[in-house]
Amino acid sequence: MKAKKFTPAMRGLAALMTCLMVLSIVGTGVANTYRGALDDTLGTESYVTINDDSAARFKTDYATIEDMAAAARDIAIREGEEGTVVMKNDNGVLPLKANANVALFGLAAYNVYGPKGGNADAASLADALAALYHTRPIRMDDFFLPPAMRTEERLMQPGGNVHYERFRDEVLAGLMRGGDVSYRRYDCQSGAWLERVHRAAPVAVIEGSYSHHPAFAEAYAALDALRIFVYTAEEERIKRLREREGERFFTFQTRWMPLEKSYIEAYDIKSGADIALESQPWA
Repeated sequence: MKAKKFTPAMRGLAALMTCLMVLSIVGTGVANTYRGALDDTLGTESYVTINDDSAARFKTDYATIEDMAAAARDIAIREGEEGTVVMKNDNGVLPLKANANVALFGLAAYNVYGPKGGNADAASLADALAALYHTRPIRMDDFFLPPAMRTEERLMQPGGNVHYERFRDEVLAGLMRGGDVSYRRYDCQSGAWLERVHRAAPVAVIEGSYSHHPAFAEAYAALDALRIFVYTAEEERIKRLREREGERFFTFQTRWMPLEKSYIEAYDIKSGADIALESQPWA
């Protein structure tokens, strides 16, 4: 069988494709080599996609990802400081004493600070205070009721949707004894019970909507606790909650927020706080 001969048109097309491939390879090399000069001349801002993990992708002022994240949190906290107004400071409790115990509550106490649009690394006031005193916040989210206890009668009680008895017996009793505090954390998403240890520190920070429950009043008095109420305008609060919860926002809006509101109004939580802070959007 005779080999099929290429026509002049096919040979010309093959030659053209070969030339274009060579020009593309050479042109890419030239463009990468003189990219900065070309950008300056053309007024453009080009970029390079690099697949080699060992190659430097960009120039940074930080040695590690952890350093960069820490710097981002510092900026977020500064944003929050400049966007927070002290509305109440009873008995001159600010600045905090070195051995203060803080119960932090409010409609803006979580994700007060952070990049616009929400972010897992957004800093809360509780996180900022805890970092300042080298400790970790104790969160009331770890004490929501397990499903078996969510009876109609229980949920009709203002603040009844938090397991305040367990928090009082495990956490507050432990803080009054002194030293490390062991308690159980209930994970609402998985239904699992997790053991957690709060290491002794000069300051204990308790964060969450139900941290000012009247069931804790006696223990807080014994601990000389400082109660902080943080709030923001409803429109801003809804915006932050929507960004934080995403698809779960509707459940929060229709189920949990009405329960929280009834608790706040029933016990007049804001009036009972030592400090009231108003969190405002950072311009």
